[in-house]
Amino acid sequence: MAPDGDPLDVLVVHDVPTYPGVLLPCRPLGAVLLEQDGEQGGRERNDRIIAMPTWHDRLGEFEKAADLPPRLREEIEQFFLDVTFFTAKNAEILGWKGARKAESLVKSAAHSVATRSSSAGG
Repeated sequence: MAPDGDPLDVLVVHDVPTYPGVLLPCRPLGAVLLEQDGEQGGRERNDRIIAMPTWHDRLGEFEKAADLPPRLREEIEQFFLDVTFFTAKNAEILGWKGARKAESLVKSAAHSVATRSSSAGG
């Protein structure tokens, strides 16, 4: 679970169509840091992981988010802003971080799920 209480958001950079429920082995490239208005007031973080399938297809060899073409990075940022456009979340992009930050977010989200599970007796 992400700090906003929802599942951690991940965008997979992939050049082939897929559908919900498909598991793709991926590795993190980085994270887009995002802040938005919280449901209980105040601002909250809702960072997003940027990942790539572990196999390299036609997209090339991207090792980190900074390797992505600037235009693609801008499109990703705009996508994250657009998905909240008709809400009262007032989302703002704070910047990009590397794979270590993305891995940290994943570990934190997994820890959050484990903590909730153990406290619920499961």
